[in-house]
Amino acid sequence: MMRRMLSGAVFAQHGIRAYTDAKTIRKPNPYDQILQSSNQEYVEHLLAKYEEDRALVDPSWIPIFDAMRSRDFDQPIVLTFSRPYDPKSISEKQRLDNMRLAWMIREYEESGHYFADTNPLKGILEPDHSIDSNLLDPLTFGFSPDDLKQVFNVTFGANHEATFVSGGTAMTLEQIIDKMHRMYCGPIGFEFMSSGFFDVRNWFRQEILYSLQPLSIPNKKLIYNDVVKACGLEKFLQIKYATQQRFGLDGGEATIPALNAILMEAASSGMDSAIIGMAHRGRLNTLANVCHMSIHSILNEFEGNVPEHLRDLNGDVKYHIGINHGLKLPDGQHINIEMIPNPSHLEAVNPLVLGKVRARQAMRNDVECTSVLPLLIHGDASFTGQGSCYETMGFCELENFHCGGTVHVVINNQIGFTTSPDQGRATRYCTDLAKVNNAPVMHVNGHNVEACVKAARIAARFRQQFHRDIILDIVCYRRNGHNEQDLPDFTQPQMYDYIRKLPPLVDIYSKQLIEEGVILADERATKEKEWEGNHAPRVRPPQQCPRLREGGACVRPRVGEHVRGARRAQVGEAKARRAQAEADRDRCERPGAAAGRHAHHVHPEGDAGGAPRRAAHVRGAPEGHRERRRRGVVPGGAARLRHALAAGRPHPPHRRGRGAWHLHAAPRRHHGPEDEPQVLPRADPLALAGAHHHLEQLAVGARLLRV
Repeated sequence: MMRRMLSGAVFAQHGIRAYTDAKTIRKPNPYDQILQSSNQEYVEHLLAKYEEDRALVDPSWIPIFDAMRSRDFDQPIVLTFSRPYDPKSISEKQRLDNMRLAWMIREYEESGHYFADTNPLKGILEPDHSIDSNLLDPLTFGFSPDDLKQVFNVTFGANHEATFVSGGTAMTLEQIIDKMHRMYCGPIGFEFMSSGFFDVRNWFRQEILYSLQPLSIPNKKLIYNDVVKACGLEKFLQIKYATQQRFGLDGGEATIPALNAILMEAASSGMDSAIIGMAHRGRLNTLANVCHMSIHSILNEFEGNVPEHLRDLNGDVKYHIGINHGLKLPDGQHINIEMIPNPSHLEAVNPLVLGKVRARQAMRNDVECTSVLPLLIHGDASFTGQGSCYETMGFCELENFHCGGTVHVVINNQIGFTTSPDQGRATRYCTDLAKVNNAPVMHVNGHNVEACVKAARIAARFRQQFHRDIILDIVCYRRNGHNEQDLPDFTQPQMYDYIRKLPPLVDIYSKQLIEEGVILADERATKEKEWEGNHAPRVRPPQQCPRLREGGACVRPRVGEHVRGARRAQVGEAKARRAQAEADRDRCERPGAAAGRHAHHVHPEGDAGGAPRRAAHVRGAPEGHRERRRRGVVPGGAARLRHALAAGRPHPPHRRGRGAWHLHAAPRRHHGPEDEPQVLPRADPLALAGAHHHLEQLAVGARLLRV
């Protein structure tokens, strides 16, 4: 009965709304839209409670159900959208102010990243006028300056429905705006509202609130050590190997402590291995300070010191090498790190990493995908422009390719070779590719190393909690050119004039720690000298290089045995061909010596050679032909023919040419005594060469006549 009553009311409203004639015109009531077939199930649920007991239904629904029972179709079912309220408990203004505040908090969650302090180059880049600067202004939501002192009961870090509950923290509007600004417009910009899952949104609200807490002093000192190592290595390589390409991490050194934070968080959550894929930018620094590859082995790559027995394995550039070994992290955790050797094609390593992670999970029967972490490090331009990134992101939710989510770290130096971001992509962010699978994105300022570490920890926890992709966008800059030999001042003069005025990251963070009292001013100089004393001495002999040993090499020597054998065979064949060519050239230049060396090739009549029959009738070579041959004037085909005829071979080693066909000996038939082989005199090689040169001139003339 209830269903029939509700359906009758719905269809009657639609019928009245559509009915009109010349005498009766009924204007549709705007409040009738609340009753539609799309929300019929929900209304039926409330109607059942209403039929059972009117007290079980919210008072705002009682007039609606009473109107439905009356079946008076001339009156609208819904008279107003306003909820009845008790004037003793809350005023109309307070109710509207709560609605305005909920609207403002929602806008901060959705659009706060547009106003976040994430760009260290904000002083040189033009502001984005596509975003309204007053989007988060309290006046936009209907507040007046007098409302800043009004008190609200707010609970942060909860879902939207639990924001205004009894027992919440009493805060003024001014305090609420300040806290929302610190949560969503600080050094980290959060894009998480595009996710369609309420649990993901609520989880991020809690994590964002937790990120406001300061780090402990031991954590700050650990981060400072990573910054000193990252900046010290780049500075040392720039001084010692200024003329070599290394594709350094200058300007983006905050990536190193962020990667270390991801690995430590992954190990503490139960992961025992991580597979890393990255391009050339910052690879040496990552190998040294994240994968703990010996710095001396990296310096040997610059020096070219490779043992003799491993030279056949050394063919890759130094910023493409990989490593695979176990690590003991600073917090005592153990994890196995494997960085796959990088091909010379940008982002081509991405599917290899995911495939290897998937294979390792299958071998371990890791159905929950909780033991292996895929970690991909991209550049801003390549992440936007390379199609493999889009394809890799599409693997996230596919059943046969899913590997439990990937942590993507983008080293966003805000330039692609010499192309500015506004000319290299049509989107606002280089990470807008995340909209393919609604992956959350965190944009973080590369000059705020503590914010980078906090965002990195959130990324690792999110991956382990929800097993989905997440992107960490470290917004930084490139202090040098595309490589260390390029001068970027020609293409971006204003940008690099501003960059050269920026202090290094180690200076920024050390100054911050000194002001906070975490370290003393003398500790900074001591720490830098300690690093230089440990890593800047002379290069270790190549025999002691860990990468070249059997146990720790990224390419083991036994794997390249067949490669070495093949290369040696190729070298031997090349030497043999070179010796044969020299011998042929010598025979050409000294006909008498050639005849003497080939005296064992004698015809039955005693004459040496076996030259073609018609060779005796060829005229002599023109004067100066030998000098012209040395200068490369005579084509190679003539040289091959001359060498073949001088050596007594029946035909040249290559295929027969059309113009040289008459110089080949005709086959002989032996039928009788008159056909016995006759001894012919050996032809002069220079005469043969001259004849062939003459024939080539005739061939050229014939081609010209055909044209």
